[in-house]
Amino acid sequence: MTPDCVLHKTESARAYNLDGAIYLNSPHRSMPLLVNASAVDLFERIDGQMRVGQIIDEIAAVNDLTPDSVRAPIMSVLAEFETNGIVSRSTGIPGRDPRAPDTAGSYQFSHLFLELTSKCNLRCKHCYMEGGLAKKHETPFIRYAEAIEEFAALGGTDLTLSGGEPLLFPGWLALAEIAAGAGLRTSLMTNGTYLTPHVLNELRQLDIAVGLGLDGVTEDSHDMNRGRGSYREVMAAFELLKSTRHQHNAVICFSPLKHSVYDLPAIIDMMLENGFPRLYVSLMETRGRAKYFQDRIGLTKNQRLWLLNYLFDAYMEHAGRLDIEVTHHTDIFSQLLTGQSAKRLKAQSQTLRIASDGDAFISAYMGAEEHCIGNLNTESVAGIMRSEAVNALFAELGVRQVQMAKCASCPFSTICDGGTAGLAYSLHGSFLEPDDYCDARIELFKRFPYEYGRSRSS
Repeated sequence: MTPDCVLHKTESARAYNLDGAIYLNSPHRSMPLLVNASAVDLFERIDGQMRVGQIIDEIAAVNDLTPDSVRAPIMSVLAEFETNGIVSRSTGIPGRDPRAPDTAGSYQFSHLFLELTSKCNLRCKHCYMEGGLAKKHETPFIRYAEAIEEFAALGGTDLTLSGGEPLLFPGWLALAEIAAGAGLRTSLMTNGTYLTPHVLNELRQLDIAVGLGLDGVTEDSHDMNRGRGSYREVMAAFELLKSTRHQHNAVICFSPLKHSVYDLPAIIDMMLENGFPRLYVSLMETRGRAKYFQDRIGLTKNQRLWLLNYLFDAYMEHAGRLDIEVTHHTDIFSQLLTGQSAKRLKAQSQTLRIASDGDAFISAYMGAEEHCIGNLNTESVAGIMRSEAVNALFAELGVRQVQMAKCASCPFSTICDGGTAGLAYSLHGSFLEPDDYCDARIELFKRFPYEYGRSRSS
C-alpha cells in the first residue's frame, strides 16, 4: 500500500459499540475487530475518493502534527484493515473487493481447499471422507502445483492443504512453497501426529497457519473418536506449537460429538491460558465414515441447542481474545450483534474444494457425486470455476430458501438462509430441508426481539 492508493470500505463494513468497546465488522472476518477511537476516526474518513496520502495530511492537520509523524502508524492501521477485509483498494467498481477472484461473470471463489490425499494414519469416526487408504487414482503433484499458481493468478487469496493427513502427501512442502511464492494465505490441517519440530520449522519459515484437530479435553474423549494414543500425540503437537510461539498462527479445530461436546468450555479455557487465539468448530457431516456412526456420535437435539447458545455467548465474551468460527453460524452471530443483512450463499461462494481424486465442489461441505462441478485432472481451474455446472448448482441453491416450507413461515429465515445446504443434503439427501441445527437456531434467535426477525423478512 502506498500514499497514492485510494481505499474504499468493503460491503457491509461498519463500526459499532458493544458494552463500551468499539468494533469494526466486515463480511470477510469471522468475528469483529476490536479497535480504538482513533482507528474508527480513520475508518470513517475512507470514502473511496481520497488518496491515502490525503487522509494522512488531513489527520495531521486536525491534530496539529506533521504528516511524517503520523504516516507510519496510519499506514500500519490501514494495512491491518486491508488484511482483515475491512477496506480494499479501489478498482473503480463500487463494492467490489479487488482481492476477490475475477471469474468472468461466474461466482467468486477466493479460497482453494485441496484434499491432497485420502491417506491417513487415523480412522476418525466423524471423518466425512473415510480417510485411511489412498484412493486408487489420486491427483498427481504437478496438477496441484499448476492449480495453485492458476488460482492465485485468477485472484484467489487463500489456500488450505488438507487430507486425509496432508503431511503424508510427499509433495506437501513443495506445494506450500509454491503457494507462498504466489502470495496465497495458506493453512495446513493436520491431526498432529506428524507435526515434528522439523516440519513445524518448515511451516514457520513459510508463515503457514497450522490447523490442529483436538476433539476432547481428556484422553478418553479424544481417543474415543480418533483412536487410542492419538490424544498424547495431539497434545505433544499442542505443546510444540506453544513452545515455539507458533500458537499465534494456529487454529484449534474441534468437532463436537455426543460424548465430547461438553468438553468445549475446558478446551476454550486451555486455549486462552496457552495463548491460542483461533478456534474452528466443525459441525459433523453425515457422509463418509460419519454416516455409519451417526447414531453413536451425532449430537442430540438438546446438545445442539446448548452448543449454539454456548458458542454465541463465548463469541461475545471472548471478542478480541479468541476468534471463534463455526460452520455457517459465525456470520449469523455477527448479524445478531450488528443487524447486518444476511449474505446468501456466502460460505459456498468463497470455497472451491478439490477432492484427492480431482473432483471439484463449490463448498467444503459438499461431496455428493451429483454436485461435482468438474475434475482437476481433466480441466483447468478457470474452466471449473466458469462451468455451467457451477451456475446450475448456484441457481438451485438460490431458490432453496423460498422453496423450503419451514422457512416460509419463519421470521428469522433471512438471517440463517435455511442453514448449511451441504449439511442438509448429507442428512436428508435434499437441499429442500433445513440442516439439523434449525431448531437450535430458532431458540437462539428467541433471545432477541421478535420484531428483529420479522423486520428482516419483510
